[in-house]
Amino acid sequence: MNKNDIFENILSKRIENQEKNNQREKLEKQYMQYKYNLINYSSLEDLSISVETRNKTQSKFIKSRIEENAREFSNGQTALEFFDKELKEDALYLLDEPENSLSPKFQIELIQLITELSRFFKCQFIIATHSPFLLSIPNAKIYDLDSIPVVTKKWYELENMKIYYNFFKEHKIKLKEVLSGK
Repeated sequence: MNKNDIFENILSKRIENQEKNNQREKLEKQYMQYKYNLINYSSLEDLSISVETRNKTQSKFIKSRIEENAREFSNGQTALEFFDKELKEDALYLLDEPENSLSPKFQIELIQLITELSRFFKCQFIIATHSPFLLSIPNAKIYDLDSIPVVTKKWYELENMKIYYNFFKEHKIKLKEVLSGK
């Protein structure tokens, strides 16, 4: 499973919704034509549509003929929904930067999902990531690929964690002000 799977899922929902919007526009025109214009009925279907438009509002007519749009979430919500739907029990998953497009809140939700799947459903995960959240998954075995030779480390020993730490330490006063409501 890679980033492309997630992005393809997001794009396919958008394309599907665009197609439904195009269909909806055609149905709006059809409704107006059958409801308000004189039509020469060339088929039983024409008569049926005409009767239906006279007995329904435009929105009810359209809803009866086309599905609602797939609910569009943010990319992060859609990605998390994708993981929730696609990750099955008793499997090995290779995830390449699954944190892409996930907010910290959703990264934590992904951690919970991964933790439950590995603990209760016999799943294993190999994850390439820079996310401090994902790196801090309990009992994760982390290989520092920046070391030669490659060695295992704790998440807080990694170079990019030190960079995060220094960044937040440098902005500690600003963060305290915001968090305290000043």
